[in-house]
Amino acid sequence: MQIGRYLFGLDRIKNFKEMVDHNTNNEKDENVKFDFNRDIISDQDSSQKKPDTWYLYFVIATGLITWIVGGGRVVWSSSALVKFNSTDPAINPLGRPITTGETSLLVGLPGIISLPSSFLFTQLSDLVGRKYCLQIIGILSFFGYIGLAFSSSVPIIITFLTILSYVLGGIMCVFPIYLTEICEDHNRAKYGCLLAACFFLGQLYTNAIGPLFHIRYYTLLVAAPLLFFLIFFNFAPETPVYLCTKGKKEECMKALKKLRGNKSGSELEKDFTSIIQNVPSLKSGKKPNMSQLFFTKEGRFGLLLSSLAMLFQLMSGGSVLVPLMAPIFNQFKSVVNGEIVAVSISTLKVISLFTTVFIIERIGRRPLLIISSIGSGIPMAILGTFLYFQYIGSSIINEIEWLPFVAILIYYVMFGIGLSPIPIPMISVLSPIELQSASNTLVFTVTNFLLAVFQAVYPLISEKFGPQWCMWIFALSCFIGAVVFYWLLPETKGKSYEEIQQILRNHRYLKV
Repeated sequence: MQIGRYLFGLDRIKNFKEMVDHNTNNEKDENVKFDFNRDIISDQDSSQKKPDTWYLYFVIATGLITWIVGGGRVVWSSSALVKFNSTDPAINPLGRPITTGETSLLVGLPGIISLPSSFLFTQLSDLVGRKYCLQIIGILSFFGYIGLAFSSSVPIIITFLTILSYVLGGIMCVFPIYLTEICEDHNRAKYGCLLAACFFLGQLYTNAIGPLFHIRYYTLLVAAPLLFFLIFFNFAPETPVYLCTKGKKEECMKALKKLRGNKSGSELEKDFTSIIQNVPSLKSGKKPNMSQLFFTKEGRFGLLLSSLAMLFQLMSGGSVLVPLMAPIFNQFKSVVNGEIVAVSISTLKVISLFTTVFIIERIGRRPLLIISSIGSGIPMAILGTFLYFQYIGSSIINEIEWLPFVAILIYYVMFGIGLSPIPIPMISVLSPIELQSASNTLVFTVTNFLLAVFQAVYPLISEKFGPQWCMWIFALSCFIGAVVFYWLLPETKGKSYEEIQQILRNHRYLKV
């Protein structure tokens, strides 16, 4: 593996040297430095990495509110199901305990019905723009939560959860594109990790307030941050890439000036030229074709890698268990209350994810995914073994009642440093820039369908065969994922879109 990477590095150096020689009429550029262990850089390129502007921080922070509220949607059912299982009508708006079948429908059906949301909202973002699409999503989400807050029957609750699942699909597809198109190569991964960090921050917030309030006020408080988004996102710009693809150069330059206001006019012109170079249709004059995802090697390989990353994130169990965490731990009589478990998990996930934001540009995506996969698989296997002993009635569990709580906390810490934050932004990073909408649609449609199915059947399988089998499957998936990431996934740290497509085109570990 190291020899292959070394040879690959030699090839890149050779190609780059030929390009430099051609552009300088064979004159030697003293600023170019070659390093086998790092990417090829120049003094000029490094000088362009200026600090991010406060306006960029404001735009990203405002947009990330949609992910905070989206994270709340995912775990809303965790506290809600505890209330729906109550026999106290003052707590349970249904007036009776919810059944296992209704729980399965409530958790899984909205996700299945809302599968077309990825296609719908990505197409809408291409039609009206990323910014306006996100504003539409915010409005729909806000009124969806209001309807959910005043629902008192399972069919109506499922209806509003379906609406919220629709807009969640839009949030997860459109905002990563928006974020990618307003960022630069050197800060794209850092802000991409903030997606998952804010997603789990929303889960922490939701799990924390769930036990404290009546379900109506609890639901309204989950939606409350959207008011800030709906007001202040009006001051956000459309993405420079989208404006450029629509032939709006003046608007594109204005957006670049706002987002990168600490750059000179010549530097902004270079950024504009870079956008042109990274969007093939702007150079060739040909419209992007979705077939490029399937009939070019870089398209197929990028789609395969993003799909595998999302699949292993899903099959690791983290996304499946989140909305069911409180009832799971209550059902199996853990030494710790289920709602306390949910809050503790969310807290650790937020800490680990914000840690990832500061280390990903130094360590890289691939090493973090490998470490995260192995680190998640071990505690999940231990948890499955504990639940097996509990399932067969072994007396040993009386000595280790604390083990599930510790195991699940370790799992989510390891899940949070790689498997959770990295796969979602990878979809946009590994796709041709003009086909990000199509790639996001395909990957999210498949993974959202599988997630909805897994969440729907988990309560049934757990009741029929015991939860230990689910945990062991999750653990095995983590270990398989580590092997796949090691052999197949290239590192994209600090690379431009054009460089990433070249890496995928020349990748030598898999012939597709």
